[in-house]
Amino acid sequence: MALNVFAQDTIDTTKVTEKFLISSSGNFSIGNVNRELFTNKISYSRDAYKTDINIGVSYIYGSQDNKLKEDEINFNTSIKVLRHKPTYVIGFAVLDKSYKRRIEYRHSLGVGLGKYLIRKDSSNLSVSLALVNQVADYSTFEDIHIHRMSLRINGKHYIKKSYLTYTLWFQPAIEYPTNIANFKIDYNIPLFKSVFFRISYVMDYDDLIMEQDVEPLDHILVFGFQFKVKNIHKNTLSK
Repeated sequence: MALNVFAQDTIDTTKVTEKFLISSSGNFSIGNVNRELFTNKISYSRDAYKTDINIGVSYIYGSQDNKLKEDEINFNTSIKVLRHKPTYVIGFAVLDKSYKRRIEYRHSLGVGLGKYLIRKDSSNLSVSLALVNQVADYSTFEDIHIHRMSLRINGKHYIKKSYLTYTLWFQPAIEYPTNIANFKIDYNIPLFKSVFFRISYVMDYDDLIMEQDVEPLDHILVFGFQFKVKNIHKNTLSK
C-alpha cells in the first residue's frame, strides 16, 4: 500500500487573496569599521483559484567607511497557471543590476513546470523546474547570453501567528561551467495587526566573476520590519 505523505486542504474556487507588502531591514557597525547595509522590498501578489501573480521590487544598499560597496536592484514578476492542479505551469521574468558584481543589467526569462508537495492553509511547499534564457551586460566585459536550468523550492509555514518563508534556487548554465544559487529565509513575528518584526538571512552565490576583487559567495543577515495589507474577496466569475 502506497503512503500518501502529501496533504491538501479543501480549496474555495471563488476565493481571491491580494497582498501588498513593504519591508525594510538593515544592520550597521560603528568603530574600527563603519559599515551599513539596508534592504528594502515592495511586492504585490494576487492568488486566485487558477492563477497566481506576483510582482516585486527589491533594493540593497551597502557602504563601508563611506565607500559604496553594494548598490543592487531587482525587479521580478511571476505567474502560475493551472495552480489548482497538483502540477502547474510557471513563467517568470527578472531584471536586475549589481554594482558589486559589475552587472549593468541582467534580464532572465523562464518557463517551466511546478508541483505542490504540501498545500494547506497552514503550510505550503512547492518545487519547480524551468528553462531560463539569460542575457547579462557587464561593465568590464562583453554581453553574455546563457541558457540555464532553474530548480526552485518555495515554502511557507505558519507557527501560531508567526510565519516562516524560504526560497532555494539553483541555476546551472547549459553552455558554460557556471552556476548561480540563492537561499533566502525570513521569519516574521507579529507586533501589531499589519506590522511584523522581520529576521532575514540570504546566501547568494554567483561564480561568473568579472573582477578579481569580487567573491562568488555572499551572506546577508538583517533585521527590520514588514507592513502587510491583505484583502480576501470572492470572484463571482469563478466556476
